[in-house]
Amino acid sequence: MKKWLLIIVLVFNTAVFAGNMAGNEAESEKIAARNNEVRLEYILNKDKVFYAGEQVKGADMRTFKILNEYYAKDKNVVYYLGAKLGTTDTASFEVLNAGYARDKSSFYVNGLKLGEVDLNTVKF
Repeated sequence: MKKWLLIIVLVFNTAVFAGNMAGNEAESEKIAARNNEVRLEYILNKDKVFYAGEQVKGADMRTFKILNEYYAKDKNVVYYLGAKLGTTDTASFEVLNAGYARDKSSFYVNGLKLGEVDLNTVKF
């Protein structure tokens, strides 16, 4: 009896969903896309930090600061897309524009440290 009840419920739900899809196809496509998208952003939740649904390991919640949609930092580390940037000076680190950033001795593009760059002559 339970198997038949389950099959009827599944068929009914599928029919209702199909009917809703046919009634407003454009809106249904938007909803489906929204349900499947991965949110590429930093989220602070109680004592943990997440980026794109994955926990940012080792992040210090007390000092964590979101700088823009790409970069964030805490007292010890700078993060790009949720991953540690390696050796950076967190105190002087600043975002310049979207994926561009710098600290007192280096320049970064999309999380990649550039070689020798004269930081006084870089312009946007």
